Amino acid sequence: MKAPATRAKGRITGRITGRVWQAYEAAVLGRPGVVLVALLALVAALASQAGNFRLDASADSLLLENDDDLRYYRSLVRRYGSDDFVAVTITPGGDLFAAPALARLDALQQDLAALPGIRQVLSLLDVPLLDSPRISLSDLSKEKRTLRTPGVDAQMARREFQSSPLYRNLLLSDDGGTTMMLAYLETDETLENLLAERERLRLLKQRRGLDAGEARQLADTARVFRARQAEQVQQRRATIAAVRGVMERHRERAELSLGGVPMIIADMIAMIENDLVVFGGAVAAFLVLMLAVIFRSPRWVALPMMCCLLSALAMVGLLGLLDWRVTVISSNFVALILIIAMSMTIHLTVRFRELQAARPAEEVRQLLKETVRFMFRPCIYTSLTTIVAFVSLLASGIRPVIDFGWLMTLGIVFAFFLIFTLFPSFLMVLKKGASRAENDFTTRLTGALARLTRRRHRVIAVVGVAAALASAFGIGQLEVENRFIDYFRDDTEIHRGMLLIDRKLGGTTPLDIVLKAEAAAAAPDNAGSAGSGAAPPAADADDDFALDDYLEEDDEQPPQNYWLSPRKLGEIRQIHDYLDAQPETGKVMSLATLARLAEMLKDGQPLDDFETALIGKLLPGDV
Repeated sequence: MKAPATRAKGRITGRITGRVWQAYEAAVLGRPGVVLVALLALVAALASQAGNFRLDASADSLLLENDDDLRYYRSLVRRYGSDDFVAVTITPGGDLFAAPALARLDALQQDLAALPGIRQVLSLLDVPLLDSPRISLSDLSKEKRTLRTPGVDAQMARREFQSSPLYRNLLLSDDGGTTMMLAYLETDETLENLLAERERLRLLKQRRGLDAGEARQLADTARVFRARQAEQVQQRRATIAAVRGVMERHRERAELSLGGVPMIIADMIAMIENDLVVFGGAVAAFLVLMLAVIFRSPRWVALPMMCCLLSALAMVGLLGLLDWRVTVISSNFVALILIIAMSMTIHLTVRFRELQAARPAEEVRQLLKETVRFMFRPCIYTSLTTIVAFVSLLASGIRPVIDFGWLMTLGIVFAFFLIFTLFPSFLMVLKKGASRAENDFTTRLTGALARLTRRRHRVIAVVGVAAALASAFGIGQLEVENRFIDYFRDDTEIHRGMLLIDRKLGGTTPLDIVLKAEAAAAAPDNAGSAGSGAAPPAADADDDFALDDYLEEDDEQPPQNYWLSPRKLGEIRQIHDYLDAQPETGKVMSLATLARLAEMLKDGQPLDDFETALIGKLLPGDV
């Protein structure tokens, strides 16, 4: 026998459940017109915010808010400069250094420089020529020659570009047939200041907490930053579209490709938008076809589709209202919401049609009451188990995956609420449709499967076990693909541009190494050398180098030429040469590159201590 406390608890739960059902029936089934108008008004209000729906492919959408690596990287960007540029690769049909080809290169550069949003365009026409003919170290500050200088020997310049430790495999490919032009995008100082202020407040929040005024300031700064960032995304998409327009006008005599992080971000956002439309539309079309085949009734095609589409539209509007931005990971959420909402709608539809066929004289309200009561438990169970699956993504530690988990959790809850209110309200308002015997396609199909199962149950069991074993073997063969270029089809410009730059012009994905002055010689916030080839060390939350750009400047400074000494340059050379020898690396640049450039001007002789200390002043600022 049950304990008295258990029985009392059961009675209380039963009374609460009964009252909830009474309230639901009185509202949804008793006043369906009012409920329907209220729900449609809610959906319309949310749909009005769909214009604020945004896509995001920035670092904020990929990394957690207090990610130390992101903070460390941003401190490097503030100190050493941004990488906001697009790279245009040019492969002319003939000799790149012939006068007509150089003239076309100059015309392309001038057209790009004239575009709004472009701050500067750099090409091999602008960089100093130090070995065409060779200039002595003492004359570096007196004379500057470029390919634009009258009388310069273009073929001699070609040899310099192919042999220079700085220009080779960077501005000119090893075969001398492909060059790269860098178009630097204008920097939004307001956006940079907003980012710095937001990160400063976030860091204070992490370290000591915020008072009420600082918390409001953080919320206001974050809101203004996100709005400004959305404007910048649109401006840069327009700039990149204009760059492509210029490239189209110059494709007649050369092969042109576009690369660079801003272009990749713009194209990824365009792809996400396309995915939302294509996959959402494809799923909707499939659902319409499926409903038409199964139910063969306009009412039972239109009603479920209306419920599902209103759920998806309301969710899009809700994301716009909350300024919750979708990433490449969560771009298929519309299709998933449609599918999940459709599964619940079909459960209700099938049950209602079964009851209507069995009791055609029964009132719609009573049929809906039994339908909802009967299907509530399986639908809530299915929804909760699906929510648990998406909530498990919160443990991933990956920002877009976590956001996807929350987004789908909210979407399922919202869809469940709308389906269980919209569906019965619509049916209560509509006229009672004719009942149809359930001897249709689905009945025949499920009956055939049942008969097959009874007759061939042993064969089915053997096939099931074999499929499970094959699946277990296949799981062991799964591999994680992390080669970014392979995420895109071969015919996309992202793939073509990245592949060309990877093969001929030093690579597209930079990795920075930061060498910090020894603690005995300098404060730990001073960087020594930066180059490409390895990931930076992880920054501690209390690492002043990672934080001083947002909190305070360290008064201690290393000796001005700390890294420009024979011993320190020797350490940098060792690191440089090791990285350069790795098959995975492309172009590696560091202070060792500048030292070797200066040694080239001395006919390969090593620099003395005085020349080493002055290398930064001897070489032109362009270099």
